[in-house]
Amino acid sequence: GTNNNLPYISLVVGCIIALMTLAIVFSFSRSQQSNYLKQLITDNASAAIFTTDTNGFCTFINPAAEKMMGYTFEEIRKKPLHTLIHHSYANGKPFAMEDCPMHNAARVGYEIKDHEDVFITKDGKLLNVSCSARHILHFGKPLSTLLEVRDITEEKKAKQALIDTANQLKIINTDLD
Repeated sequence: GTNNNLPYISLVVGCIIALMTLAIVFSFSRSQQSNYLKQLITDNASAAIFTTDTNGFCTFINPAAEKMMGYTFEEIRKKPLHTLIHHSYANGKPFAMEDCPMHNAARVGYEIKDHEDVFITKDGKLLNVSCSARHILHFGKPLSTLLEVRDITEEKKAKQALIDTANQLKIINTDLD
C-alpha cells in the first residue's frame, strides 16, 4: 500500500520543487532584465539625473550628470548636493540651502517643473540650467528627490542674440523714419 505510493509522492514533490525553483529563477531573470533596462535608459539619458536623500546628500547621478557638472558620484555624495553645485547665485552672493527650491522639494513634498537657474560646475563655470524636481514617497513619507537638469546655456545665448537683433532692427527702423 503506502510504500508503493512513495515513489509517486517523491516524484510529485520533486516536480513541485522544480517548478517553484523555475518560477523563482524566471522571476529573478525578469527582475534582472527590468533593472538592466532601467540602468540602460538612465545611463543613456541626455538630461542630468540626480537623486538626493531628505538631507540633500546625493544618492545617485547618471553619466550625463557627471559630464555636465564635472563630479564623479564618489566626489558628489560626500556633501549635500546644494553645497557643491548651487551654493551661490550667478552674482556670487551665497545661496542658503534652506532657501533652495530643489532641496526643499523632498522635505516639503512639492514638485518643480522647468525652473530656470544657474548651477556651478566643479571647475567653477556657471551653467544656465532648467530643472525639474519631484519628491519620491515611500509609504506616504518623503524619501528622496529626483532632480532632472538640462543645460540651457546655448538656448539662452540664441534667445539673447534674437533679442539683440530685434533691438538693432528697431534702431535701424527708427533711423530710417
